[in-house]
Amino acid sequence: MLANMMDVLSRAPVEWGEHDKAVVEKWKACLKDLRVGNQEYNSLGNPVAIKGVEFILNCIKTSPKRYSSRMQELQDIIERLLEVNRSFENSDQRKQDFAIWQPHVHRQLSKLEELLKP
Repeated sequence: MLANMMDVLSRAPVEWGEHDKAVVEKWKACLKDLRVGNQEYNSLGNPVAIKGVEFILNCIKTSPKRYSSRMQELQDIIERLLEVNRSFENSDQRKQDFAIWQPHVHRQLSKLEELLKP
């Protein structure tokens, strides 16, 4: 599944077939889940995606198509997302920490969503 996602994202949207569009919809669902989970501060803790983002980053770095411009762009965004998530995870995770972290996460998610537009 992830290999399919990497393959699809390495190509321009005009090259996507029907199967590719189904893969893109799964990516969109994942991004939506990440965005919804970080809409508001939770004093009991907010989910911080670290392991999954690290896994995706490793998949990108080892992908045979890692040198395409789209994959380089994807890697940059994922690295930034991982950086801001680690920063928040290592903070006290107070409301003011969340207020700093959340817009950065949403900015990176928006950039990922842009890559998924046909």
